[in-house]
Amino acid sequence: IAPGVTIAVPRGWMACDKPTNALLGNVWSPANFPTLKCDPPAGVAQIHLMDMHPLHPLSLIVVSEKFHGIEPALLSAATPDIVSELSRAQCADAGRLLGVDSSRITSCRFSVQTVAGHPSFVGDLTWMPEKANGPHLIRLYLIPFSLDRVGLQFEFGTTDITAANRATDSILQSIKFDPAIDTQPVPPPVRITPVPGVSIAIPVGWIACDDTTNNLLGPFHSASDTREKSCATYARSSAILRVYNPQLLFNVGIDMHFDSEGAISKRDLERMDAAKLQDFKARQCPVITKPIIADNATPESCDFTIEHVADHLALKATIKVAPVGGHLSEYEVLQTYYIPYDQGFLTLATDVPELSQSVAQPVLDAVIASLTIQ
Repeated sequence: IAPGVTIAVPRGWMACDKPTNALLGNVWSPANFPTLKCDPPAGVAQIHLMDMHPLHPLSLIVVSEKFHGIEPALLSAATPDIVSELSRAQCADAGRLLGVDSSRITSCRFSVQTVAGHPSFVGDLTWMPEKANGPHLIRLYLIPFSLDRVGLQFEFGTTDITAANRATDSILQSIKFDPAIDTQPVPPPVRITPVPGVSIAIPVGWIACDDTTNNLLGPFHSASDTREKSCATYARSSAILRVYNPQLLFNVGIDMHFDSEGAISKRDLERMDAAKLQDFKARQCPVITKPIIADNATPESCDFTIEHVADHLALKATIKVAPVGGHLSEYEVLQTYYIPYDQGFLTLATDVPELSQSVAQPVLDAVIASLTIQ
């Protein structure tokens, strides 16, 4: 069902694609069931399997995706708030995810479970098809592994839930992961030079708002739906670069700005003691939080520190932002580095979800640590 991932399919089942159906013995033909939806959405690679039992038919759709979904480390460390927010986000997107009319989804809930030794995000949904005698149940298993994700979508009616549970449990227990796929090396990051004298290594699988960088990172169709929203402000800003991780609650981002000169010099930073830093904070926090307030968000805190980045002194601003009426996933920690150097003035603006900062911040820190400044 994916490179290095197998399941055992009972004999007597049917598959929409001819090669898989032949492996199952061609017991049934999709052509004999004109009501079946065997055509996957555009750009989605899937295997559609079915048990055509007359009393309790069962459908299983398997989708494999690269560099997308939910980071396993997040699931392993998920607090109740994180699980709740992940569930809310997935349920809000359930119609598109499942390819069904979202108005017909009557219940939806996700939880964290372990499947075949892997932390997984598991959904239970109920929906009412237009041409059905009753509601259908959907069980969705999103299993991240290595850098990829495999999803198993079981669907069945409510006439015989016991038989359907028995069939789904049998398939889930048959899942085998080749140990080698969980230890395969991570592709090396892509080092780019967006501004003079500065280079940074961006992980493969991240998304860039400019097409040139995005093509270097490898544009993945499964993650493209996040690009328009995440890049909306980039198009209106003066940023040279905008890159971000598309994974839910791991969606840390980096914006890079460059000017020939800045308001703060290296000598200013060398002379800035604790008292001067506090005075600077009192004067500058109202200035840098003004756009946040204008964007209908609330800056909950603002602080300045002196840091070392790529062997250069940097002024770092840290602001916690609460969106007005927003969801937990929209609470952010904004960290901006102001770095004077020989060829100009670099501003590095980063964002990380506050809810998952404890596990997502190291991802962002690793990218910042890759920065080189001549």
